Amino acid sequence: FKALRPQDRIAVKPHAAPVLHAINYLLGTQKLEKLQAFRAFGGAQAYPSRTKDEGGIDFSTGSVGLGVGVTLFASIVQDFLSARIKDMPTGRMVAIMGDAELDEGNVFEALLEGWKHDVRNLWWVIDYNRHSLDGTVNDHLFQKITSFFDTVGWKVESLKYGKELRHAFIGPAGGALQQWIDDCPNPLYSALVFKGGP
Repeated sequence: FKALRPQDRIAVKPHAAPVLHAINYLLGTQKLEKLQAFRAFGGAQAYPSRTKDEGGIDFSTGSVGLGVGVTLFASIVQDFLSARIKDMPTGRMVAIMGDAELDEGNVFEALLEGWKHDVRNLWWVIDYNRHSLDGTVNDHLFQKITSFFDTVGWKVESLKYGKELRHAFIGPAGGALQQWIDDCPNPLYSALVFKGGP
């Protein structure tokens, strides 16, 4: 609602589709009955689709990181066009991706193409939640993310802890809690997340 401009385009990971559809409903481009029929025939799609969903879908996405790659190539096309069309407004191409999408080869192929063509106006937001639909993410992946992206000239900003965790770290056991979270193996972390608050 605040960060994106009209010329910006976004691709969301499938697990974020309900949020995207809810935002589009609030913006008046999605019908309530489509939300109520989410994932049903004729309802809002679990994989956002330009052909099956109503307004507000910039890129059709799916599994295997397709939305991620398309934002990079859309940015390259935008650079090509803006070099030839005077005063063409340019936007940011944004992908909201899950950490498990970093297992997909096309994401790294896109990274290399972006490096070759000096891609710009591109943001990838990686939700590193340590688990995927099929299991947990490799424990060492997070350590490699920065080096993968640094190698091809990306600026990486890590936002690891939310407000509630940062507040919890202030308490008397805050340092121990932070160390435990940092050291916790992904399978255990994932199992505890699904146990719920108590």
